[in-house]
Amino acid sequence: MKKASIWCLLALLSLVSDAGSQTGAGTEKAVAALEQQWLEGQKTNNPNLVAPLLADKIVVTEADGKVNDKAGDACVLQKH
Repeated sequence: MKKASIWCLLALLSLVSDAGSQTGAGTEKAVAALEQQWLEGQKTNNPNLVAPLLADKIVVTEADGKVNDKAGDACVLQKH
């Protein structure tokens, strides 16, 4: 009985582990797609690609010390 319980537990853990790795792969692809969107927005100076990725309450400090919110950061991106 004890051996059967151990084997059942190991099988269950194996299934849970496999399901978790499949979910992780989907998450990894989603993050990679968002990173690609960010990169494309930066390369093309397109704030419409970057803005949806920013939090509403974001605060960005530029290299020159200027502080921007989400709208201000979009303007900076558009100027470059």
